[in-house]
Amino acid sequence: MNELLLVLLSVLVAAFIGIRVYEARNKQIEADKEYNKLKDVIWPFIHSILSDNSNLNAELLHHFPDHKNAAREYVNNLKGKKKKQFTKLWVSYENEYFQVQSLGNFASIVAIAPYDADLKKDPDASEMTRWEIDRVNRIIGLLKDLLETAKVKIWF
Repeated sequence: MNELLLVLLSVLVAAFIGIRVYEARNKQIEADKEYNKLKDVIWPFIHSILSDNSNLNAELLHHFPDHKNAAREYVNNLKGKKKKQFTKLWVSYENEYFQVQSLGNFASIVAIAPYDADLKKDPDASEMTRWEIDRVNRIIGLLKDLLETAKVKIWF
């Protein structure tokens, strides 16, 4: 009788572990699908701002609404510390957008100076180009960190 109970217990434990692995695998597949939706919205923007003839402000104004919708849908897949980290990064990215949006009709032709730049020095074109390169690098860094944070690994 003890042998039968031991076999039954072993079968039940193996079945429980198998079900948990199956469920975790399915959740991971769903999480990966949702992550790919977010990534598929962000990557075209990154490629467009890295192209030679791109205008960061114009591209940001054009792509941001799609990013916002994708992030709003995706954030529900995150929990705890990951969700807080994602939200913090998102707020930083959103602030970049609001800074450009506040420029109104002139947004696509304005170079945004860094906060510590002294505009009274009468900056030249190469300095303004450096500002834009720094902004592109900062925004790309934010988006890469956002995607890194969004990548969820579901365990048992």
